[in-house]
Amino acid sequence: MAIHRLTPRKVSTAGPGKYEDGGGLRLVVSNTGARKWVLRFTISGKRREMGLGSYPDVGLADARTRASVYRQQSSEGIDPIEKLGVLSSRPYRPSLLVPLVLSVPTDMAGRMPNMRDNG
Repeated sequence: MAIHRLTPRKVSTAGPGKYEDGGGLRLVVSNTGARKWVLRFTISGKRREMGLGSYPDVGLADARTRASVYRQQSSEGIDPIEKLGVLSSRPYRPSLLVPLVLSVPTDMAGRMPNMRDNG
């Protein structure tokens, strides 16, 4: 497996597309020019993709270091996404949703029927 195929110059000048660095690490460049690092790995026969951060916040060397750590974890049978708690850190909690109707001031709610009659 060829690794470290990207150069810092290529990372900063790449046009829209996907660019492989090797070992599952890739740079994804959107049509707007936004760049992000993605690590692809397989855990228990299931293909996973994990975001490592956006460029330039995460440079090439840092992306390679992070990829190496997460690659090692996946080879040991540990899912790095679950280990970080990415999926479980944001549970669905309907109690956090605030209905917009509750935010109407009480004096406005009293005038609403009149507004419809005059409208």
